Amino acid sequence: MLKVFNEWIKAIENHEPVVLATVIDVKGASPAQLGFKLLARPDGSYIGNVGSGELERRVIGAAKESLLTGKCTTVHYALKEEGSDSIGMLCGCDVTVFVEPFLTRPVLMIIGGAYRETVG
Repeated sequence: MLKVFNEWIKAIENHEPVVLATVIDVKGASPAQLGFKLLARPDGSYIGNVGSGELERRVIGAAKESLLTGKCTTVHYALKEEGSDSIGMLCGCDVTVFVEPFLTRPVLMIIGGAYRETVG
């Protein structure tokens, strides 16, 4: 997890957009553990993990969406074969992930001469 934090800090210092996804709730036996983190970049690369397999693929998809919208979101995944929000896994657990984008802020620079009134 330290590597995720180091990459997150480096991205912020370099004004690079990234998304930090954190497992905030787990109910049942799961490959995901409370506090697992994944840092995703716009190019599709990522570091860390939030479980494995289909769960991780879905979280990366949510991270890409968060980069586009610029909004934080909480996503729930049922690691089950059937059900309204199931993702086709056999674990039988539920995982909730908080997805938080860190975007570069636009900078407005006004360059030019100042207005000066001359009297005369």
